[in-house]
Amino acid sequence: MPRVLIVDEDEAHGKELGERLQVKRLQVVSCTSWDAAIRILKGTPEPFELVVLNLSLNPQEGLECVRAIYELHWKLGRFPGPMVLCAADRLLDPDFELELEASGARVVYEG
Repeated sequence: MPRVLIVDEDEAHGKELGERLQVKRLQVVSCTSWDAAIRILKGTPEPFELVVLNLSLNPQEGLECVRAIYELHWKLGRFPGPMVLCAADRLLDPDFELELEASGARVVYEG
């Protein structure tokens, strides 16, 4: 069963998304901080195929999280690592969006 990690500071929002994904037969794990996300990724022997990262409250922390996710997977020898989707509720600065994508993530806009 494909595994998805949801990182969203708004616990209710993350839970709602998780419930929608579970209906699609995905195994979902949720957390509310990027520090917790890195601990989860380090502590599980089974890799995640997808990480959904909400950028609404702090996009810069989101970029740090994306970098940490890919760095961790390189260290663990898990290639290519999970796909990281960064969800934003407003348009990001184009240079910042390019920086996210250069770090390996893809940006999607909610709304």
